[in-house]
This record gives sequence, structure tokens and C-alpha cells, in this order.
Amino acid sequence: MLKRIIYIVLVLLASYGCISDSNEKYLNINKDTIIERVIPLTEYEIITYPKDSFEYYVQHLKLKKDGEKVYLYDGTLKSNQKLHLAVIDLDVGNRDLQQCADAIFRIRAEYLFENKRYDEIAFHLTNGFVYKYSDYQAGYRLQVAANETWLEQKADFKISYQSFREYLDEVFMYAGTLSLQNETEQLAIKDIKPGSFFVDDGHAVLVVNVAQKKGSNEKAFIIAQSYTPAQSVHLLKNFNANSPWYESSKLNNKLVSPEWTFKISELRTY
Repeated sequence: MLKRIIYIVLVLLASYGCISDSNEKYLNINKDTIIERVIPLTEYEIITYPKDSFEYYVQHLKLKKDGEKVYLYDGTLKSNQKLHLAVIDLDVGNRDLQQCADAIFRIRAEYLFENKRYDEIAFHLTNGFVYKYSDYQAGYRLQVAANETWLEQKADFKISYQSFREYLDEVFMYAGTLSLQNETEQLAIKDIKPGSFFVDDGHAVLVVNVAQKKGSNEKAFIIAQSYTPAQSVHLLKNFNANSPWYESSKLNNKLVSPEWTFKISELRTY
């Protein structure tokens, strides 16, 4: 409890500029992808993955220019602008839909869509119904009444990015942290990888880069989130360390992020 109180105080002090922010020295502000923007700890090396893998895709997500602010879906600024390292170049939409788990659905779906793996784009809704993009492509639309869910033919077959985004908005509306947990599997911290995530009933954060300590199996990682209300997906700082990296050996069975605390056992993956 005392450590948690100290951490909260540090976050507040850093947020109001009362203490220096050592996270900033780990930014290469002229680079525009996650893997290039955030500099690894000196004793660590970034783990690389095949170019067609989801892990590679997440590591190479584009970032907005250095200093970009976090905006809510309605165009207003998030009240605290001191918690993020950088902002991922991904639209939020204009509805309060793309929140924490939804950002994870979105990034996974974008990877599959970009690689034309349309049949693999499918998500469980909170009530357990599996909503497939292939059904949406074929013109079927989600129908919901009370806790009953079904599909009805409402349109012609169509493949377009616009229809893909419309489908995702429906996923965001009816899926969330509970369904994200139910459709994924637990992952040991030693196996952490880009694209894995920490999730509990209330929040979720995405792992976007991983490094390994030289001569050791210890890992360090960077996390990103959206939140409530729906907002820019942003890389988070680590106010409990001298860098933005979270080192597995120092977690003490908890991941304490700026706005949420997870158990290490809550790490999951598709």
C-alpha cells in the first residue's frame, strides 16, 4: 500500500512539472515508429520478429509527431497530458466507442485487414456471440434485443475500409474487457511479446515493444492504451522507474501503470 501511495504521489508531481521526467531522454523524437522512437535500456536489445507477424506490425505502428496531445473522441483534450510518451497515428472516431479493449481489437483487426486475412477478423461480444467481419462483408448486420443476438441480411456483399470501420464500431459497442479475456489465453511474463496485453474486468493495456536483457531471459516492455472516454491510443510513461520501460524483474507480481494496476497473471494473448 505504501509503495502504491508513493507511486501516485510521483505521478501527480510529474504531472504538474514538480519533478523531472526521465522518460523523455529515451525518445528519439525524429523517428516515426514505436520501435525507432523509444530507445531501449543500455543493457537490453529489442527482440525482432518476422516481417509478416503481428508482433512486427505492432512494433512498427506509426506515431504522430513528438509532442502530440491526447484527444478525446469529441475533439477535446484529455485532462492530464503528462502521462504519455507518444501518440499512435490511429483515428479515434467521433463516438465514445474505441476505449481500452477496443483499441486492442482495432489494432489486431487492422493487421488482419491490411494482410487481407478477412476471414480471421472475428470477435466475441460480451454475451458470447461471435461477430465475424466475413458476415458483415456478406451484408449481414447485427441485431440485438435484450440479451438475444442474431444476424439479418441487410446489404449487398462489400469489401471496403469504410465497411470494415463500420463493423468495428459495432464490435466496440458490444464487446469489451470481459469478452477480450474470454477469447484469449493467459501468457507467462517470460513469454511477453508485442501484441500481448494486460486485461482485467475494468481496463486493458497493450504491449507494443519488448526488449531482452543481454545474457539473460529478463524482459523489458512498453505499453499503450486508450481509456474512458474513448481517446487517442498513446504510449504510457513509467513513473516508477528511470525510463519508460517496464522491467519484468522489477514488477513484483504487479504492473503499475499511470492509471491502472494489473496482476502479472493478467497478461494474455490471442
